[in-house]
Amino acid sequence: MEKLLAVRYPPYSDAKLSQFRQMTDKKPNFDRDGKETRGVAYWLTFLGGMGSDGPKGALFKWATVALFAVSVKRYINTGALPSLADLTLWKKKGVN
Repeated sequence: MEKLLAVRYPPYSDAKLSQFRQMTDKKPNFDRDGKETRGVAYWLTFLGGMGSDGPKGALFKWATVALFAVSVKRYINTGALPSLADLTLWKKKGVN
């Protein structure tokens, strides 16, 4: 916090000016040809989020993939797709 406030008070030096510029200047995310540069963090976020804009969209997509994987595994093992009645979360205790 001190560094953020240090640039506001004299004596104003070249070190404070360069520190202020490092904190406030944004760097462009494009190269000389105008193409957007994308680093490793961008691609990990893009792939992890499956191209969604926010965490809710990513969670929905991962839940959909998980449900699809469970359905395929169930179909391969038993030859029938799972139904909502088969889920143990919705069964009442003591009732078969």
